[in-house]
Formats: sequence, C-alpha cells, structure tokens
Amino acid sequence: MTLGPCDGRLLMAVPKPIAGLSVTGPDQVARGQSWTGRIAVQDADSQPLDAVIPLHVEIFDSEGRLSEFSGHYAAVGGTLELSLDLAANDQPGAWELRVHELASGQHASKYFRVSK
Repeated sequence: MTLGPCDGRLLMAVPKPIAGLSVTGPDQVARGQSWTGRIAVQDADSQPLDAVIPLHVEIFDSEGRLSEFSGHYAAVGGTLELSLDLAANDQPGAWELRVHELASGQHASKYFRVSK
C-alpha cells in the first residue's frame, strides 16, 4: 500500500463507539466570577468513554469575539471540566461555547448569560 501526499490517517481505538457529545453548565454567571461546565464524550449508554478524546473548544462573547479560553483540550476518561474565569469588564449578554470532538467529528454547544 502506498500513500500519496496528505493521505495519512490517525486511527483511534476506543472500547465502545462514540455516540454522543454533551456540554452542561450553569445558564448564568456574573462578571468577575467563574463559569464551570462539563464536556462529556459518551457511548451509546450515555456513559463517558474510557479514553482520552481530543476536543477543540471555541468560546464566543456576546459580541461574537473569540475568548482567550478557546483552544484544544483533552477529555480524559471521556470528560473535561472547563472553568472560565470571567473578568469584571467582560461583555455582558449571551455567550456561546462550541465544542468539536475531533475523533468522530461531532459538535455540541452551550449558551450561557453573563450578567453585570
């Protein structure tokens, strides 16, 4: 077998197939406080997978700007506890957290309100 340019692949073996992705956390947080949420990569029984799953997380403020907490993370044991330390001068309004699970390509999002 020969591979052409950009034909390589990275395969991941997990005990069960990835069936879902969930993001949970508070619906509201005050400026100057921390928002803590949980990202779970789940099997068909809604249980976190016993694997390290790569994630790409994007957090957008109420004006659509990408937050400093955006980036690549790993869901160790199928879960990631994510804490966002909001500054006292962060924009109030609806923020969005988008998660792209990089092993199977699934997406999930969570909205939360930052209050004054």
